[in-house]
Amino acid sequence: MSSPLFTVVIPTRDRNPLLAQCLDRLAPGQQTLDAARYEVVVTDDSVTEAARALVTSRYPWARWSPGPRRGPAANRNAGARAGAGDLVVFVDDDCLPERDLLAGYAGALRDGTSVYEGRITCLEGVTSPRQTAPENLHGGVLWSCNFAIRRDDYLRLGGFDERFPHPHMEDVDLRDRIAAAALPSVFVPEASVDHPPRRLPFGARLARMHQAGVLYMTLHPPVRSLPSFLLNEARAKLSLVRRRPKSRDSLIAIASLAVELVAVAWQWRRWVRWAARVAAPRT
Repeated sequence: MSSPLFTVVIPTRDRNPLLAQCLDRLAPGQQTLDAARYEVVVTDDSVTEAARALVTSRYPWARWSPGPRRGPAANRNAGARAGAGDLVVFVDDDCLPERDLLAGYAGALRDGTSVYEGRITCLEGVTSPRQTAPENLHGGVLWSCNFAIRRDDYLRLGGFDERFPHPHMEDVDLRDRIAAAALPSVFVPEASVDHPPRRLPFGARLARMHQAGVLYMTLHPPVRSLPSFLLNEARAKLSLVRRRPKSRDSLIAIASLAVELVAVAWQWRRWVRWAARVAAPRT
């Protein structure tokens, strides 16, 4: 058989109910694109065998592949390497692909275009400052939960930077490197997924994500000072609290922000030293 046009990579880690909903929408016959033109690779960083059992028993048309357990960037790269499609389509396990997702990408393919941004909606809407959901309604964002890229260009870029330890900023870093390489890109509104809102972790757990933000600043200067970083984060979070309907979640969000800022300040010097070390050119 000839290789498929698309390899759809779904990175996952212990979120089987969400993964099942995503796979249900990519099953042969559910997508309007002929199933012979795409393959689905589930790359699994889970600590149990439950996702493997789910994929092999309920979705035998998909391929389960073990992940390296070094963060989402490394997991996505592993999934891309496991596939054979001319283009790699990244879809997160908490997204709901629309029926025309892959047909939309197929219809947008043009010679000389390397990157295809898909549309990301949040039809349910974000109603609480304790929720989040990425959206890409008009292009220019390139979130990792829905985009396609030609495999050759992806490999030349080196894929996602595996130094990013958390699901944060690794897609922004890739977007910057795509722009620096002057790879032509286009927004494809017909290639759409819905991303229901997800609950944010509280305080210290949320603060851990900012380690990736420190690495991003180190790789893409200028590096902000700790006071500047904290002030920017406080303004952004308090703005969300003001814009959302007032509820018990508003108070929880403010308390979470206070804990988050203290945790970031506590870890800041260690993160800065770590980022300088891992970002240093290898000799």
